[in-house]
Order: sequence, then C-alpha cells, then structure tokens
Amino acid sequence: MHITRLSIFFLGLPLAGVIPAIGLGWAAQIPLVIGVLAIPAAVGVAMLRYRLYDIDVIINRTLVYGSLTLMLALVYFGGVTATQALLRTLTS
Repeated sequence: MHITRLSIFFLGLPLAGVIPAIGLGWAAQIPLVIGVLAIPAAVGVAMLRYRLYDIDVIINRTLVYGSLTLMLALVYFGGVTATQALLRTLTS
C-alpha cells in the first residue's frame, strides 16, 4: 500500500539524475537546482496527498506550539516594556 503511495517520490528520482545531465556550462546550475529540489517536493506531495506518517498531527502541533510560543514571547516582551516604563517614571 505504501509502495503505491510513494510512487510520486520515485517519479522525482529520475528528475534528479536526468535533468542535471542535460545542462552544459553555466546553464547546468539551473537544471541541477530543479533536479535536487524535485526529490523533497515529491516527498512533500506524497506525504500531504496520501496522509503518510500522520503529517496532519505534526502540522497541527507545530502550528499550535508555534503560536503559543509567539504569544508567550509577546507577553514577556510587553511585561518587560511595561516594567521598564513604570520604573523609568518612578525613578525619574
């Protein structure tokens, strides 16, 4: 079952080998970059399309913990700024 689902990944492998062989000279860098980026793009498409490796749970947790960390950092920064302003007015 996973072999058929990961077939998109295996479609990206020939691009990584064939495309860099086509380019010559300075133009070889462009197909090389396209060929190298084809593998992670194929893996990403396969993971999102067929829900491999429970990626939905990982994305959800990443978004939740990332937003929680951002909110805590903003609260901390706001508290430090407010305390600084308060102490500045009391000591001046």
